Amino acid sequence: MIDKNRLSIVIQGPLNKTSLNNIENYKKYSSNIIISCWEGDDIDVSSFLNSSAVTLLKNKIPDLEQVKKHYWDQSANHYYQIWSTHSGLCLCNTEYSMKVRSDEAYSNLDELLRVLEYESPNDIINIDWVHTATISDHLLLGNTKLLKDSFSFLANEYLKKNVPEYMSQNSPVEDIISETLVKFSTHKLTFPIVKVADLGKVLCVWNHTGRIYKNE
Repeated sequence: MIDKNRLSIVIQGPLNKTSLNNIENYKKYSSNIIISCWEGDDIDVSSFLNSSAVTLLKNKIPDLEQVKKHYWDQSANHYYQIWSTHSGLCLCNTEYSMKVRSDEAYSNLDELLRVLEYESPNDIINIDWVHTATISDHLLLGNTKLLKDSFSFLANEYLKKNVPEYMSQNSPVEDIISETLVKFSTHKLTFPIVKVADLGKVLCVWNHTGRIYKNE
């Protein structure tokens, strides 16, 4: 099993008790957990910060005016995900990092870490929320430098006057992220899939649709 000092976990998005209540589980796997949320989020997190393993990062909400010129899907709200992930990864200095959404929780990461360590140490491990060739943006696990380089590029490139063609179309955010990861990988990158059913107790709340998934 990958030592907890080799793994960072970035919880990105608006403060949500779904992920906050799962921090004790994440501490079993990582000694560097970053809650990358937004200024103005009003959930009291003091009880979750009683450990040196947990860092709270409150980001200023980015202006979407420039982003919308390139990427208008959902009024460019996916850029919030890109920015909060990028900001959280900036605080990761471990060999590996995992980014998860704040409206989700996974109690058992053993299978994810097994695949990373023994089968695909140079790839980005994914989960099967999306049953297509497209990766899922819900959870990404892999080399920290690759994740940092990719999300830093996306976060900053969208603020420029011109962006690569694949970013200027109304493409799903999953496609944009995966193509960027491939762009910055030093080898032929693959995205091994781990089944959500293998991740223990799972709770996912999609606030924009009202959908809830539980695996108990």
